[in-house]
Amino acid sequence: MKFTQANIDSIVTAQKNDNLTVFIGAGFSKFAETETIKFPLWSKLMEVLKNDLGTKETDFLKIAQLYYLEFGEYKLYQKLREFVPLHAMPSDLHTDLFQILKPKYIVTTNWDNLLEKTVTNNGLVYDVIKTEADLIKSSLPRKLIKIHGDFDNHNIVFKEDDYLNYSINNPIFDNFLKHILSTTTVLFLGYSYSDNNLKQIIKWIEKNSSISPPRFLLIKENNTSQNIYLENHGIKVLCPISNSEDIEYKELYCNFFAALESTMEGKIKLDDSEVSDEAIIDYFYANLIGLAELNSLLPEQITNVFSNCTIEYHHNCFGLHFHSNLMTLDYDSEIRKTYSKFFDIISEEERREKYMYKLYYIFSCFISSGVVFIKNKDTPINILKILRNKGQEIEENTKNDFYNFISFSSNMPRILFEFLTYDNKSEDNGDNIHKTSNTNIELFEKLSLDVVNNLIRQRYLSAMISKFNKSIIAKKLANSPDVDKQLQNKFRKEQHNDFTNELINNDNYPNSYKRHLKPLVDLLGFKSIYKFYYESVIDNEEHLSLEESKKNGGFGVTDKEQRSNDRLIQLLKFCANNNIALDSYSEFQNLMKSYTIGKIKIHKVREKFELTQVDLFILIKYLKFNELWNVLTKNILVFVKEELKEGSGSNIFLFSEEEKKLFERHI
Repeated sequence: MKFTQANIDSIVTAQKNDNLTVFIGAGFSKFAETETIKFPLWSKLMEVLKNDLGTKETDFLKIAQLYYLEFGEYKLYQKLREFVPLHAMPSDLHTDLFQILKPKYIVTTNWDNLLEKTVTNNGLVYDVIKTEADLIKSSLPRKLIKIHGDFDNHNIVFKEDDYLNYSINNPIFDNFLKHILSTTTVLFLGYSYSDNNLKQIIKWIEKNSSISPPRFLLIKENNTSQNIYLENHGIKVLCPISNSEDIEYKELYCNFFAALESTMEGKIKLDDSEVSDEAIIDYFYANLIGLAELNSLLPEQITNVFSNCTIEYHHNCFGLHFHSNLMTLDYDSEIRKTYSKFFDIISEEERREKYMYKLYYIFSCFISSGVVFIKNKDTPINILKILRNKGQEIEENTKNDFYNFISFSSNMPRILFEFLTYDNKSEDNGDNIHKTSNTNIELFEKLSLDVVNNLIRQRYLSAMISKFNKSIIAKKLANSPDVDKQLQNKFRKEQHNDFTNELINNDNYPNSYKRHLKPLVDLLGFKSIYKFYYESVIDNEEHLSLEESKKNGGFGVTDKEQRSNDRLIQLLKFCANNNIALDSYSEFQNLMKSYTIGKIKIHKVREKFELTQVDLFILIKYLKFNELWNVLTKNILVFVKEELKEGSGSNIFLFSEEEKKLFERHI
């Protein structure tokens, strides 16, 4: 089932720009029906009221008004409650409404509580607005607004007077609705052409400027005269391109949400006769372009934007497996077909050559995350080899940054150098104290300015990194005795950042960018660090057990030997190349220490030590002297057969000359 793509694109663009409002009508509640729970049609409700009144009136609003005048408000509410099953539970489509569309505003004319239950059951961050007082007090950017009230607040809009006097009785709601209808893209779900509530909304539309974002109504019947009427009143009709009169409404909505989701995720509906090579390359390019501002990436940032893709661990590098046959939890046949076509393109030199500019960027993203091999079916492709065969090399501008970082060079990235030397500066005495405080405050102000400048330039990942670094320096200054108390209070307010909450609630970050921010948020909020730490411990224990078994004559293999090693090296590169002072925190330091000490224990069992420059860096930077001495004496020096003499240390370590010099210099 297909819809006009231009209309789908308009809705998706509004969603990405956080400018989408969805109006929910009575028809949407019927998706929550079960065999025993039903939401009656309005016509059935009116027939019951008419029978009680003994009238032949056909106007729904007048029937409601007459019932109110005849039997009073209490009886009217009692009758309405009988027809609205408040114990009903939301349907899957209610959840999809929030999780796929992610509207800024959801406005409903329904009295049931299905939408509120969806918010509560899924922990969604929406203010639920049932009265004008709720709207005044509302602080969250996202709102669920019940413009026709509910039973709990006894403010139901139903009878003729309620509609005629709505603007007088509900001026705040009225103005807010006019604002929404004139400034946001609007999607109507659960309404029909003849719906009284839709007609009321059309009147609101007519009161506003004719220049406004588009408005759409999803229906299944393609009725020309009705379409013309609605379009004359500023509402475009959304219906399937092919004949859809015989389909169920649930099928219509499921297909509609699927079309939106596919477009949002950049999925390609593959038809060999239609989809071009360029569209396939653009799919990869579009998913990665949001990461362009970073100097290095983590492989998890790649798999975050590509589903059906997992990380493989090689010797000092990663691989990416874009799955074709292996079942995964996120299995998606269309995406896997896209991957298959992508590999067909890059495997043929003539086809690959046409798109080398974009492929160069795609491959550079992979390589900056430590990925060298990619595969779809069986044989991995070495992307460095492809580029070298074309006479192209990935520029490694950040290589020196990482080397300078792990060699403690003063040429390391400036922010990291400032953090590295901060404690020594703070210990200065006398006349230097005031000067040092001013220098550190200047660093705080610089980071504050970086946040603003990055947001202005729409460099959202860099803005979040600057906020993180700023919070670290604020914490140090807040606890510095040589800083004025008034300033200390200012820094205390700046020392904590809830990046997860900020990602959800901060309007500074467009929805389209938030998926690129999530892995960074997980890292800066230590969620990834805890995960890596746990898996590092498991990897080392498994590897140690294997080595002990081999030493005792056993046999075994493990596929986890490289995982933690690759991860930690790439994590250090990511921090060094992107100026992230993550190692100011003990969580990061403990991760590094745990893995390296575990590695040394494994080498002790092997009776062969092959420590790298990165290992030495971790031992020197993150272990205290007593900790380092204990590691050396208990695990390495016990293998020295001769009396200790001055020398190169070649009887102890299998290091390169450069590594030996580095070790001697820092020990």
